[in-house]
This record gives sequence, structure tokens and C-alpha cells, in this order.
Amino acid sequence: FQLAISITPGDIECRTLLARLAYKNSLHEIAWREVISILNVQPDHIEANWILGTLAFERADYPTVVERLEYVRRAETAQGVRGFSEDNEFAYRLGRSLFESGKYKEASRILPRAAKVSRDALFYTGRCHSCTRHFESAARIFQQTLTTFGEDPEARFYLSASLGNLGKGYAQALRMVAPLEKNRD
Repeated sequence: FQLAISITPGDIECRTLLARLAYKNSLHEIAWREVISILNVQPDHIEANWILGTLAFERADYPTVVERLEYVRRAETAQGVRGFSEDNEFAYRLGRSLFESGKYKEASRILPRAAKVSRDALFYTGRCHSCTRHFESAARIFQQTLTTFGEDPEARFYLSASLGNLGKGYAQALRMVAPLEKNRD
């Protein structure tokens, strides 16, 4: 690839193939460098935006994730194609990044797409409901997290907090948190 790029440095397709291969092989610095090169020449390149958004998620650069993945979603919709934005991991990364950016309502609309396959997507859907003070639905979602994915101290904590915030089930909330006292990890 490096030889091909040195011969034709403006070849976007070659750079895209290198970026894709580097990303798939966890050579993230190379992938990052190549997608930046692509986007400097062709800022509307859907795959380069997707790769950059995905790499930004791994760096916890949530504003970049939101910017790039929202672009991909809009561009695919405008072009009438189904691609990257239909993936459950895409939904999780975008939803989680929206959550981390304080955009709870938007995140709560996206995260459920991935919630069937991912504990984190289901859990952060519950967190979105909790952050928007929808404690009843949050409690149901945290209970579903525990039922679907097994014992989870974090989900148990937020379930008990949701029940406590509802003003009902306070005793139940305290009982749910009690096991966490024994294992503070």
C-alpha cells in the first residue's frame, strides 16, 4: 500500500483500503492517519468518517464520534443506502457517545437498537432514562439488564437508585444495595 500511495498519493481508494485494513488489524495510528488524509481531500467520504468515528470512540473522544457518526447516518439516509449506520455496534457507539455528551434523549432513541445484543447498550439506555428522570422505565431497563445478562453490581446500584427516586420500594432499594456493601469493587 505504501508503494501504491507513493506512486499515486491522491488515490483515495488505495488510502481507504489501507485505512480499512489497518483498522481491522488494530493498527489504529495508521488508520487514523489515513482517514485524516482522505477527509482532507474528500470530507464527505462515508467510510472514512465511519472509521474516524469508530477510532474516536476507542479514544473516548465522544464529540468527534457524534460528529462523524451522525454525518454517516445522514449521508446514508440521503443516499438511500443501508450500510454502516444499520450495524448494532454503530448504534451503540453513537448512542453511548451521545450519552457521554449529555444528550440523553437522543441517546435513548438510538441505544435500544443495540440493547438486544449488548449489556452496555441496554445499561446505558437505562442510564438515559434515569438522567431524564424517567425512573420507572429506568428501573424496568435495569431489571431487564440483570435478567438478561446476570448479576451486575452497576445495574443493581442504578436499579436501586431508580426505585429510591420513585419514592416507592425504598426498603427494596436498600436490600438491593446491601450486597454491594460486601463487595465494593
